[in-house]
Amino acid sequence: MELRIVCLCIALWMFAGCGASTGTGLDTVVTSSQKVITISEVLAVDDKIIGGSLIVGTSLDSVTGKIVSPIDIQSLNTDSSGKVGSFRLNLDTSVDTLFFQVSGGTNGTNGDTISSSSSFLGVIELEGTSNVTKTRVNINPLSTLIAYTKFKSPQIKLSNISSQAVSKFFQSTAVGSIDINSVSYLGNSSSSAESNGDGPLFQLLNEMIKLAAKDAAGSGANQIANFTSSFYAS
Repeated sequence: MELRIVCLCIALWMFAGCGASTGTGLDTVVTSSQKVITISEVLAVDDKIIGGSLIVGTSLDSVTGKIVSPIDIQSLNTDSSGKVGSFRLNLDTSVDTLFFQVSGGTNGTNGDTISSSSSFLGVIELEGTSNVTKTRVNINPLSTLIAYTKFKSPQIKLSNISSQAVSKFFQSTAVGSIDINSVSYLGNSSSSAESNGDGPLFQLLNEMIKLAAKDAAGSGANQIANFTSSFYAS
């Protein structure tokens, strides 16, 4: 089982390339060279991350895999459900990829403290130059690995990265289009089964990643973060 998870992580790096998308930060006035990005909801999960700090950016550090030069937005923190509500970003029309990073907080209700140096990532694509609304951004161990791969290979579509990664894991099963930001994913831990859409698949993969991380440094969410970040550095 652990071997399959390692294979999943390796499969994500099949697309590894170089370079990353670029863009500008938040401005108070929208100009003709900008587009408005509305994020309806962010869900951050190891267990549901409570009080985690959310930042958004267009690029990752080449060494640490963390967001560099975050976009200037208001302070955003995950609530008791692991969520951040609706907010907007004014971005240059050239921006085609956004990364979302949550760090700190606690791992579930009354859970262990998550170090401010431990982080998980989500990623979305922004096609074209017009205004965009994204219903959900999911941040979890699986989306972190996919975000790393997207940064390394910005030319590969997010849907292809996700589907190929899952297909490599389930080698004998035909896997169709996968939306890593699906609203059907509720972020449940193994104690409460997902039942809608891609939710069960995401739950399975995230729980398997947690299992594979049991020998990484730290404990709880910090251990998972250390495990996933090791693949970025490799």
